[in-house]
Amino acid sequence: MAETEWVRFDDVDRGLFVPVAALLQRVRHERGLTQWTVANRAGLSMSYVGGIDGGSRRLRRVETVMRLAHALEIPRDQLFGWVVAEVQHDQPGWQEGGR
Repeated sequence: MAETEWVRFDDVDRGLFVPVAALLQRVRHERGLTQWTVANRAGLSMSYVGGIDGGSRRLRRVETVMRLAHALEIPRDQLFGWVVAEVQHDQPGWQEGGR
């Protein structure tokens, strides 16, 4: 697989929290992709991708993150970072290694 470039967003680069759903929508729009195209590329159902895109579903499975990163042509590490940032935002007391 060819190396993909990180997607840059000024607000994220400044350290602001942006929900994963919003970031995925931005990438999808930048790439000119429909939800159907992303779902097809990722091997996921249209309703599942629509739920993620709309913010009613969260990304929590490693395999799904990897599939979406490939479908959207973004680095896996970047998407994993966005997911971790969302978990940390949603669970402020969470710390690495903590319970």
